[in-house]
Amino acid sequence: MGEIRPCPLVIGYAKMAGFTPDQLSEALGMTRRTLSNKINGVTDFTLSEAILMKKLLGRSLDDIFLRDDVA
Repeated sequence: MGEIRPCPLVIGYAKMAGFTPDQLSEALGMTRRTLSNKINGVTDFTLSEAILMKKLLGRSLDDIFLRDDVA
């Protein structure tokens, strides 16, 4: 299975849902730096964080995360 990484549009999706990056990180229970690291692929999102982000942003997991093995 290929790598799963956040879509570069995550912050745009957050803005559309009414969140600033600070508000999104707080809603996810992490610091702004941690959220930035996760969005930039430095560290991975946990499954529970991914599901919560899906709910907060009103988007599908396929919208939020990209898979390298999908052609």
